[in-house]
Amino acid sequence: MEPEVRDTDQVRYVSGGVGKQERQALDALASSPDGDFDTRIHLSANSGHYLGDAQVEIRDTSGHTVLDTQTEGPLLLVDLPAGTYTVEARNGNRTQGTEIEVAQGGDTTPVYLTWAI
Repeated sequence: MEPEVRDTDQVRYVSGGVGKQERQALDALASSPDGDFDTRIHLSANSGHYLGDAQVEIRDTSGHTVLDTQTEGPLLLVDLPAGTYTVEARNGNRTQGTEIEVAQGGDTTPVYLTWAI
């Protein structure tokens, strides 16, 4: 099944990666000229197993939420405007987060969020 790209008022995003075929479809989308996703969020347990179904919130430096979504798999691709963002993901009652810098026309920013499970 082809992952569905969604739009909010501020960003485009796609989530998935359950199973090899879906991960390959996301990889193809991320590397296509039409993809243009500058942030790639990976969700996993510290054992290396992928985690899905996390609540991910991305906020700008003003604290304004630019994306708040429930993931449909362990990968989340996001097309963010250039800037600094806080990324937080909740899996169950545990939250992981980090700050990222997205450059205009830069390489894809990888974000790895890992839970001790």
